[in-house]
Amino acid sequence: MSLRTQFLIGSLVAVLVVFSLLFVGMGVRLQHYFQAQLSSHAQDTATSLAVAINSALRQQDKMLLEATVQAIFDSGYYKRISVLDSNGKLIIEKTLSATNGEVPNWLPKIIKLDTPLRSAFVTSGWQQAGVVQVTSQPAFAYRELWQLMQDATIWLLAAIIFTMLLMATLIRSILRPLEKIEKAALAVADRHFPIIEPIPHARELGRVVEAFNALSASVRRMLADSEKAAERFRKQTLTDALTGIGNRRSLIANIEMLLESPLGEYTLAFIQVSGLVELNKVDGHDQGDKFVIALVSAILESPRISFLARLQGSTFAIVLESTSETALKEILDATCLRLEHVCRNYNLSGEVHCSAGAVRLFYNHTSSEALAKVDEALARALKSGQSEVDLIQGSGLSSTEWKRFLLEAMSGNRFILHAQQVIGQTGDKFPDETADVLHLEVYSRLIDSDGILIPAGRFIPMAVRHDLAIDIDRHCLINLLRFMSSSRMPRARYAFNISHDTFLDPSFPEWISKQLEDSALNNDDLILEIAESLVLASPHEAERFSAALKHHGMSFGIDQFGLQKATVTELAELHPAYFKLATDLTRHCTDVEEYGEYVAWLVKSSEILGIPVIATCVEKKEWFERLLKAGVVGFQGQLIGPTSPLENALDIEK
Repeated sequence: MSLRTQFLIGSLVAVLVVFSLLFVGMGVRLQHYFQAQLSSHAQDTATSLAVAINSALRQQDKMLLEATVQAIFDSGYYKRISVLDSNGKLIIEKTLSATNGEVPNWLPKIIKLDTPLRSAFVTSGWQQAGVVQVTSQPAFAYRELWQLMQDATIWLLAAIIFTMLLMATLIRSILRPLEKIEKAALAVADRHFPIIEPIPHARELGRVVEAFNALSASVRRMLADSEKAAERFRKQTLTDALTGIGNRRSLIANIEMLLESPLGEYTLAFIQVSGLVELNKVDGHDQGDKFVIALVSAILESPRISFLARLQGSTFAIVLESTSETALKEILDATCLRLEHVCRNYNLSGEVHCSAGAVRLFYNHTSSEALAKVDEALARALKSGQSEVDLIQGSGLSSTEWKRFLLEAMSGNRFILHAQQVIGQTGDKFPDETADVLHLEVYSRLIDSDGILIPAGRFIPMAVRHDLAIDIDRHCLINLLRFMSSSRMPRARYAFNISHDTFLDPSFPEWISKQLEDSALNNDDLILEIAESLVLASPHEAERFSAALKHHGMSFGIDQFGLQKATVTELAELHPAYFKLATDLTRHCTDVEEYGEYVAWLVKSSEILGIPVIATCVEKKEWFERLLKAGVVGFQGQLIGPTSPLENALDIEK
């Protein structure tokens, strides 16, 4: 019930009590008034009648006496009139049965009007000739009392309605600042920090608003400072100072992310442009810097670029969404032509050329292996004078065979699920026996014809190529929900990382909600995870996805967090359940001091917004201790617990 409603109900009760007391008081007062009127009326009539019948009583003229008494009695305002002689003998008596008149039967029962007997002596000189006794009829009084009560009720109701309208207007005016405070509080819960203006004139409300504004401004300053510090660390650690694009460290981090959490097929390319050294010698380093910036602008015109980094001088690294070998070679050749055009614009003399080498990223590569292979491709390109694209499949299956293999795997249900626990840690030491299991991270694996497990990093890129990623995600989710609904272990939450195609599918949120309902599971038993890069690449789809999940009572987490340019505030507007740090931030949090500081500022910003940060791939105790010091509250990795088949989920928790 709203505060306004409570105020109005309280005001109505108070008004009704006051007016009820007034009404009762008025009724008692009218009772006394009409009681006095009946008594006075009877006494006046008795006195007047005693004078009127004096002569008839002395002369014992019974007919005149009868006529006089009857004339007064016929007025109808009397219950009884009697005349007695001096000895008390009844001479004449007129009576009329008691009646309440045109009033409700309950009125005389509640308000009783006594009809007192009043008398007057009939005298003859100094002697008493008789007595006149009169009792008034209360019907008239009741009729007048009922009419007065009806009129009073109408006026009181009108007064109550007017008073309540006045109170409603007054309460609305008083509570208008509270409505602003309520909206501001909801905005804070939604990770916004507004300032309420103007300040209410009421002292108490004014102080509340001023305190809220001070708190909101303080939180905004803290968040802004944290995000500025995090952005400063990110630029120092992961960004090339001259161009603002990635550096070698961020390139390695992105390669590791793509190798461990594949979103599709990607190609890594190195591009080297000659002429920078000559330009620096002839025209100075300022002109050389402008030349490098112009090269970056030319590279960014290329299609299918996912990530761009500057390695050194005029050597750049590009991560491209993979396509056919012919299309990739065309993209690289076109890029080289644009870069050579930039060189001509800067009047570089001598033989100036651009070379590019590329290699497709495979699940069994490490970042160092991928960099070594692309270095070899670039060396061949420099030697031959043409771009080199190395797209060896490396899997033993052609593209067509992969598609058939994946379709057969779904029809034969050869996908199995593994899980790894994610714990919440608040103590200072590890292991902490009191740590709670936040959820179980679920991974999909594929069994080939020889019984060998194929990791997702190997088959997901092929699934994306053949538009099978959505089908595989749904197939694995159905298996997961089947296990969750039939598991004998205590109810736990599970997290499942969905592909880019599934994330973009507008029908997916409703589909998964229906599957949970059919499995008799709660919608919050399952958490969906998406990579931060997907969120930033498709911001409108991310808003739609977040709103749809919220509508169905579901939640999602943002994976591989911290390597992109998005601020924590921007991501928080999507209402994620948590952030999971990029693996590179975990692995280098101790050997790269900036990483540890960067994680600490990310955690601080997220903490202000009420979003927990979880570290993944925690494999060493020193990593755990450094991340715990940075404020991370959740941990996942081989140090916490191994990845095991989901059928042994009880063993996983143990």
